[in-house]
Amino acid sequence: MHAYLAGTSKPGLDALVAMAEAADVTVQWLATGEAPEPAPPVDEERLEIVIRVILEEALDLAPKTAQKVARAVSLAYEMTGEDADDESVQKRTLRVVGGM
Repeated sequence: MHAYLAGTSKPGLDALVAMAEAADVTVQWLATGEAPEPAPPVDEERLEIVIRVILEEALDLAPKTAQKVARAVSLAYEMTGEDADDESVQKRTLRVVGGM
């Protein structure tokens, strides 16, 4: 580590990844000092339209059914947010969506 900080040596990829994980930063930031571009926000209305069209056209669901399922998926996406892998959030979301 001293050699890296002194500029006399550069870390290999494995070391770079380990340092990035330890510091909870991206390898890009560690290597360049620049943060990656944030992902664009999801347009929930557009997501709902795309899901509805797929359900109606590709899966041949009735338009009202497709619209209901598309709205449920969009609402579930909105409700879970960053905690989509949290089991309690999943259960809460399923209760709400299931009641639609």
